[in-house]
Order: sequence, then C-alpha cells, then structure tokens
Amino acid sequence: MPVQGFADAPIRERGRRHTDVSTRDRMLFPLVVRPRASRRLAVALAMAHVLALAAAAQAPSLPLALGLCALAVLHGADTVRVHILRRGPRAVRQIEHDGRGGWWLTTGSGERLEASLADPQTVIPWLAVVGLRSGSRRWWLPLAADSEDPDTLRRLRVVLRASRAGR
Repeated sequence: MPVQGFADAPIRERGRRHTDVSTRDRMLFPLVVRPRASRRLAVALAMAHVLALAAAAQAPSLPLALGLCALAVLHGADTVRVHILRRGPRAVRQIEHDGRGGWWLTTGSGERLEASLADPQTVIPWLAVVGLRSGSRRWWLPLAADSEDPDTLRRLRVVLRASRAGR
C-alpha cells in the first residue's frame, strides 16, 4: 500500500488536528500564555542578585555597603514575588494575542488590560522577555524555556518576530 503524503491527505473542516494547519493560519489562532514558575529563571535571577550583593559588599564604607546589600536583598525578594511566583499587582499572570495584532494581559490582581507591544523585545531560544504597554504603564514578562510548554513558546516567538518585522 503506497504511503499517502501530507499534501495528499484530506483535510477535515471540523476537528482539524493542530498539525493539519499551516504556519500562516496558526498565527491567526488565539495565543494564550499562562506561565508557571520557572526554575531556570529563578536560578538566573538569584545569580544576578548574588553578584549584586558581592559588588555591594565592596563599597568603601560599612554603612554604604550595608545599605546597598539591603537594597539588593529587597530587590531580589520583590523580583521573586513578581516574576517567579507571579504575585502582587505588578505581576503578569497571563498574556493573550488574538492573531490579528491585539494583546491583552492579566495582572496579578486579576485585572484584564488591553495592551500593545513595547520596545524592545528579547527573543532568544532559551528566553523571551515580552514587553507590553497599557496606557502609560509598561509590563514585563520574562519567560524561560521551562515557563510554558514548548509549542506555546515557539508560537509566541514567531508572533514576536513577525510583529518586529512588520514595524
């Protein structure tokens, strides 16, 4: 029995599988990103704050060193709360893209806001930092490779690169 190629396969209109859709059509589907806590992002942020503590400890006077260390610890705790645990009013719990250019974000307090992409976006294989603007406010969502399933992150990177190329 000959093997039927993908191009020869009949396409069902209802209940099409995800693999039956072209990449261009897949861009039109809504994209919902609900990130989970990322171990990789937590380790990277912890390393950055440990380096900040080491630099602060080298201050010329003891009161300055203690003050800078306290600031580094407080900033590290706030960063974990907002970007790892996704708690607090400044956290981003979910972002949505409708496939036609519209973006929405859900904050840590449960508020749903219409947003637009803010510059710059960072898109590399192991990290995507999505910047969104809602009114005069900017929201940042760092997504490591283990923050979401690989297909959703791949689709998000494609949407971000396409939106950057379209400007």
